[in-house]
Amino acid sequence: MTPPTFVVNHDFLESLNDQTTEDRPDGCWFLKHRLDAKRPRVHPYTTSAELHNRLRQMKEASWKYYIAQREIHPPMLLRGRKFVLRAHVLVAVKDNTLRLYLHSNPLVLEHELLTDSEACNLSALVLQNGTRSPAYLLSEALTPALRASILDQMGVTTAHVFQELQHQHPLVRDHAAKLSNDDEEAVLYQLYGLDFMLNYAGQVFLLEVNRSPRIATGAMGGVHGCYTELLMDAMQILGVIQDFNEPRGEFGTWKDIYQRP
Repeated sequence: MTPPTFVVNHDFLESLNDQTTEDRPDGCWFLKHRLDAKRPRVHPYTTSAELHNRLRQMKEASWKYYIAQREIHPPMLLRGRKFVLRAHVLVAVKDNTLRLYLHSNPLVLEHELLTDSEACNLSALVLQNGTRSPAYLLSEALTPALRASILDQMGVTTAHVFQELQHQHPLVRDHAAKLSNDDEEAVLYQLYGLDFMLNYAGQVFLLEVNRSPRIATGAMGGVHGCYTELLMDAMQILGVIQDFNEPRGEFGTWKDIYQRP
């Protein structure tokens, strides 16, 4: 579901110390800060030894703010370039029920440069700053069969992640229930941006969950039409607006992927 991902602690450092110091055939390491506000948020290391030395240099008290993640290797490429898929997920709690919706047209965030010996550093640049080339819709790339497989895998992974979050955070669930009981029309909602990558075989891996995806900021390139339609459809699902009977669906639709009290 995710590439090998580890909390940074003494056990993890010990495991790094046991690994070879040579470049590994299964890709590099990424050290990620848990908070979006930290810049740069992603640091690449080509060997386990490099990452081990860096963590030793850091203050131990700061380890809790980081995770270490393996590169997906070998990755699927588009025109010789690595890419990230940004999927949008709408989470809504109404009538004591958690509902998840996955938008059917993720964005492709493609590396500007061809994959080469600097692939590790290029991956970090994309993770830090978003795409280095204009983003475009998944419907403009890959075959229909592969796109359908990707969306199915994204839906299953997303449902697992939020089901586990719902289980681990009962206070949020109880608050939502109380709010619904106090006001029958009340809805709690949040829009997330989930970043995925594919390996060479088309298997989807979740990289991270962004609580504040950059919508309508221009950061994702010329996909404003998609965002406008995405948000209008989301507001209709939430009951904020009524159906204006305007033709929509050009950029995809929200798919109901999970419901649970």
